[in-house]
Amino acid sequence: ETEQVDRLVILQAPVVLGSGAVPAFERASGVRAGEARRLPLLQRRELGADLLTVFAVRDVPGAPSHASGGKEAADVAVPGA
Repeated sequence: ETEQVDRLVILQAPVVLGSGAVPAFERASGVRAGEARRLPLLQRRELGADLLTVFAVRDVPGAPSHASGGKEAADVAVPGA
């Protein structure tokens, strides 16, 4: 299976959606935490009370690389942000 996604973008908001919300990880396969793949952090930005986090699922030629050593993330343009 080939990876069809370059970036994982998570927008975290301090909102409780409840049991009627769309299940976000319904189709994800379960793995143990110690066996899970760690994605490089590209960007983390506060948007008011929300938090936008962008991870690299795979390298993209010509795109900014991940933040070095897991420290502060590089400022990466995110469409729609």
